[in-house]
Amino acid sequence: MATRPSWTGHLRFSLVTIAVQLYSGSKSTRNIPLHQLHKPTLKRVHNQPTVEGVGAIDKKDIVKGYEYKKGSHVVLTAEELEKIKLETNKTIVITEFADVAEIDEIYFDKPYYVVPEDSISMEAYVVFQQALKKTGKVAIGEVVLSGKEHLVAIKPYGKGLLMETLRYADEVRDAHTFFEDLKAPAADKDQLELAISLIKKKSSKFDPTDFDDSYETALHELIDRKLKKLPLETEKPKGKSTKIVNLMDALKKSLGEDEDDEKISKKTAEKGAVKKKAPVKKAAAKKSTAKKKVVVSKKKSA
Repeated sequence: MATRPSWTGHLRFSLVTIAVQLYSGSKSTRNIPLHQLHKPTLKRVHNQPTVEGVGAIDKKDIVKGYEYKKGSHVVLTAEELEKIKLETNKTIVITEFADVAEIDEIYFDKPYYVVPEDSISMEAYVVFQQALKKTGKVAIGEVVLSGKEHLVAIKPYGKGLLMETLRYADEVRDAHTFFEDLKAPAADKDQLELAISLIKKKSSKFDPTDFDDSYETALHELIDRKLKKLPLETEKPKGKSTKIVNLMDALKKSLGEDEDDEKISKKTAEKGAVKKKAPVKKAAAKKSTAKKKVVVSKKKSA
């Protein structure tokens, strides 16, 4: 396995226990770390823990505590916290099974790939994976990750299993709180039809590789230019227009641009399909120094 597992333990349902490893299904490799620097010396700024009235302190003198009233804490030692650790610290305990459609998407949080730890665990792992696939169910359980207990859902994914952490009910805000005061008028019929037409015209199979993080890309380019000591681009990136436009006009214009793009693409394709003329004999031919013009059709973004 190319990467180290983020968690190793057991998956248990009923009397069956499977040794498994968890690998994070997401990564943040695009994040560019920017350090805080002391401007006069350009040296790194380090965060030193301090106490009011005492000054800088050693990290070994830091303990955990709960503030039960302003300025008053009850101290919790590492030994005391260790004693109350749950069984789910090293075991994913499956408690029930459910249809994935029953779980509101707002509860899903972070994905992990669940992999059998060794060949001995493979048989039970495959049986569990196939049973979930044939029943169309997801397993619901709990596990401790990074010192916090998480509700999780495990489902078949490709040849293996995918575990997704779920938010607890008290971690999700009620949508009714935000939408109850909305007094939306009935949608204009003509505008609605145009909007539906635009959606249908722009519908395609989702491919995440078609998208890129524009800010991270621009940050990479900025750093590269600074390293090469090149002049910085003065042109600001195009932001969203603050000009107020009529919704109907905007929808019509969007549909019109799509039709223009299709016409341009069609004409370009037709030109490319025209057969080249036979070359002129060398005796009668004169070398032409004129460069051929290249027509580039750039598709406009929606």
